[in-house]
Amino acid sequence: MSYSRWSTDIKNTVPIEEEIELYKQGKTFKDIKKLREGRGAELSQWYIFHHVDSGDTRDTQNLAVWCVKGDDTPTLDYAMLRNLYDNGGWEEIYGEDIPQLEYMRSKVKLFLDKVEEEYDD
Repeated sequence: MSYSRWSTDIKNTVPIEEEIELYKQGKTFKDIKKLREGRGAELSQWYIFHHVDSGDTRDTQNLAVWCVKGDDTPTLDYAMLRNLYDNGGWEEIYGEDIPQLEYMRSKVKLFLDKVEEEYDD
């Protein structure tokens, strides 16, 4: 379960179909990056991924939620993420100025929904 990565263009300024066509035309990653920037791309400030599937219960599922501006690389378990999503408190982990908070929360919500769908606890 992977949800986001640092270089994700969250405005989708170059749709995948167009990107494939550009590669077929011989364009490089750098060419497409310049195109994105010219169209006002907003790159994700988060690197978020299912860290370890360490068991067969909800509480053993972990999500790495790393902010590119921070030095820490926290891995949060299901219970902690559920509590943070429902009650807040993100600033205790990421500080007061959290970039793209709603974007990050939307990716955490995808993880929570998927875990709840796959694991009956």
